[in-house]
Amino acid sequence: MTLRDGARAGYASVLGCDPSEVALTGSTTDGVNTVIGGLDLHPGDEVVTSDQEHPGLLAPLARARRRHGIEVRVVPFAEIAGEVSAKTRLIACSHVSWVGGEVADVPALVATGVPVLLDAAQALGAIPVDVRALGCDFYAASGQKWLCGPEGSGCLYVRPERLDDLLVPWP
Repeated sequence: MTLRDGARAGYASVLGCDPSEVALTGSTTDGVNTVIGGLDLHPGDEVVTSDQEHPGLLAPLARARRRHGIEVRVVPFAEIAGEVSAKTRLIACSHVSWVGGEVADVPALVATGVPVLLDAAQALGAIPVDVRALGCDFYAASGQKWLCGPEGSGCLYVRPERLDDLLVPWP
C-alpha cells in the first residue's frame, strides 16, 4: 500500500466511507475551493452560509460572488435550514462552529434537498463522523487539527452521486 492509499484509507475510516470517495487535499480550504470552484454556478444562484464561518469558507464564497455573480446569503448559524429558498443552489457551513462550538443541524440541512457542503475543520477527530449517515454531499476537513496529522494534510469527501456536479480543472 502506498502512502497515498494509506492516507485515503485512514481518512475513510474516520469519515465512515470508502477510500474511493476521499480525495487528499492540503487543507479544509482546498476542499472547500474544489467544491465551490467546481460547481457550475451562475448569476442569480444563491449559496446560504452562516454568520459563524471561518475565512477559509468565506473567501471562496466571496470569489464565487465576484466571478460568477452569485448571491451569498449569511444567516444565523442555528437558522440555516429555514433560510433556504427556491434559488439556493448550495448550503455551505461549518459542521462544528469555530466561533462557539455549536454543531450544525445536518439532518435539517439535508432535508431541504439542497446540496450541503460542510467545513469540517473543527469536527473531524473532535466528534464522531459518519458522512453517509449525515447525508451531506461534500465534507472538507483538515488533518492537522483534531486528527493530529501534519500541516498541509486534508481531505474531501464527495458523495458519489455528486461527482459529476463538479467541473474540476484537473484529472
